[in-house]
Amino acid sequence: MNLRHKLRVLAEAARFDASCAGGGREQGDGRLGALGVCRSATPDGRTIALLKVLLSNECIHTCHFCINRSTSDVERATFTPAEIASITAELYRRNLIDGLFLSSGVVRSADHTMEQMAEVARLLRTAHQFGGYIHLKAVPGASPELLDLAGRHADRMSANVELPTVDDLAALAPDKNADDIEQAMALMRQRQEEAFDEGRPRSFLPAGQVTQMMIGATPTPDAVILATAARLYDRHRLRRVYYSAYQPVASLAARDLPAQPPPRAREQRLYEADWLLRTYGFRVDELTTPEQPDLDLTIDPKLAWALRHRHLFPVDVNRAERGELLRVPGLGARSVDRIVAARRQRALRLADLVALGAVLVRARFFVVAADHNPDALLIDRPDLRDRLETPPGQLPLLLTPGLARTTPRVAIADLDDFRAQARALVARGVAPDRVLLVDEGAQRSLDLDEADDHEPLDEAAEPAPLAVPRSFFALCEAVACHRDRGRWAALYRVLYRLQQGERELLTQAHDPDVARVRALEAAVLRDVQRAVERTRLRPTVDGQGEVLVGFASLQ
Repeated sequence: MNLRHKLRVLAEAARFDASCAGGGREQGDGRLGALGVCRSATPDGRTIALLKVLLSNECIHTCHFCINRSTSDVERATFTPAEIASITAELYRRNLIDGLFLSSGVVRSADHTMEQMAEVARLLRTAHQFGGYIHLKAVPGASPELLDLAGRHADRMSANVELPTVDDLAALAPDKNADDIEQAMALMRQRQEEAFDEGRPRSFLPAGQVTQMMIGATPTPDAVILATAARLYDRHRLRRVYYSAYQPVASLAARDLPAQPPPRAREQRLYEADWLLRTYGFRVDELTTPEQPDLDLTIDPKLAWALRHRHLFPVDVNRAERGELLRVPGLGARSVDRIVAARRQRALRLADLVALGAVLVRARFFVVAADHNPDALLIDRPDLRDRLETPPGQLPLLLTPGLARTTPRVAIADLDDFRAQARALVARGVAPDRVLLVDEGAQRSLDLDEADDHEPLDEAAEPAPLAVPRSFFALCEAVACHRDRGRWAALYRVLYRLQQGERELLTQAHDPDVARVRALEAAVLRDVQRAVERTRLRPTVDGQGEVLVGFASLQ
C-alpha cells in the first residue's frame, strides 16, 4: 500500500476524534481535506491547520461505538513512525499545516502503541527539527516511562475518558479500564507540576492535557456529564473536555446503541455550559435541576439560569460586583472586564455597553445603567423567553429600543467612504446618537425601513477639513480592516468627540468609546503579526547564488 493511500485511509479513520477545538473540520479545499488536513481553533481565537491522522486503525479492542474495533470489516493500514514523521515534516515545510494531531488504535499492546507514537514525536523534533504543534493520544495502560517520553516531545496529550460514567464504559467499551485512563491523566498532571517546580514548565506538555467523552450513546443526562467534566477539571487540571456527539455507523449496528444521533444542539449546549463552569464561576447544580437534568436546547444555559432566577435582576452595571455581571445574559468575560474598568471614569450608559462589547439585545432586560432602568414588569413578563430566542443568523442590530426604526443610517463601503461621510456628518453637527453608520454589506442584508420613515438630518453644509491627531488616522486604517459591523459607528463616536474639544481622548484607555476601537485595532494588529510569524522561508538557489524565498500561509 503506497503512502498516499495509507494517508487517505488513516485520515478518514481519524475524523471521529473531536479532541481538538473545532472538532477537526476539514478544510474547504478538497485536495487538503483528502490529505487529512483539518482546521482547529486555538484559545486565543486563531485557526490553525493540523494533519489529523491515525498511526494505525488496527485495534485489539472491541468498543461497540468505534468503527475501528477489532471485529469491524474495514480496510486496515499502519504507518511506521518514520513515514508519518516524514509526511508531517514535508507538509509543514510546504506551509500546508501548522502541526500534527496523532491518534491510533491499540496495536499489539498499550506499550507498543505508545512507544510508536512517542517515536514519531521524537523523530519530528530531532531528525526533522520540527517546530510545529504536536498533539498525541495517551494510551491508557502504557508504562509511565513511555508517557513521560511522549510528553517531553509533544505540546499536548489526551487520555480520553470515552464515556461519562464507569458503567457506560463497561457497557460499551468492555476492554477499557476507567482506572487506567485516570492513572494516565494523574501521571501527566504530576509530570507537569514537577516541570513547573523545576522552573521548566515548557519541558513537558506546555499546552497541557485534554480529554474527550461521547454523548448520546447512552441515556446519561447532561447533569451527570457536566459533573464528570467538573471532577476531571478539578482533579487533573485539564485544559479542555471535548464533547463528541455519537454518530451511528451502519456497519456497527448494535442493540445497545441508539439508531439516531443526539440533536446537534446538545453538543453545543454542553460546550456553553462547560465554558460557564470554567470561566464564569457557575456550578453544575446551577445549570441543571433534579426536575430537568438535561440542558434546554432552545436557549443557552446562561439565559436559562437567568430566567429561573429573575428575582436577582436587574443588576446595576455601575455598582455590581464582577461576579454578578458575569451572570448577566449578553455580557461576556471580556466585556465585563471592560465595564469594570470603564465605570471608574464615569457612569455608564446603555450605549456605552454596546461600545464595550455587550450584546444589548439580551442584556438590556437584565441591567440598570445611568440612562436605563427596565420596568420590573418587563423582566417578569411571561413571554420574555420567547422575545430572547433570536433566530439563527439574525443580526441583533438593537442598540436601544426603537433605534433601527427612528435613526437614519449611512452605509459605509470602505475607509475612504467613511472619511467622506464622517466629514459631512461632522459639518452638519450630527451627533453619534442621531445617526447609525453601518457596513454596506449589513445594510443590504437587513430589511430596513424606507428613508422617509427616519428622522431627517439637517441640511448639508460644506464639509470643512477636520483637525484630528495623527494617531487617529492609523487607528482608522487598522479598525477599517476589521469585520465587526459596528466599526464605523465606533470610529465616528471617537471622531465626533475629538471635534468637540476632547483632544486627549485617545490617551484615555478606559473610556468606553476608546476601549472599543482599541480592542478592534488590537485584534487586527494581532492578525498581522500572526501572518508575519506564519510566513516561513525556504532556501532556493538562482543564478546569483543562494537566496531565501518567503511562502505566505494558505489560510
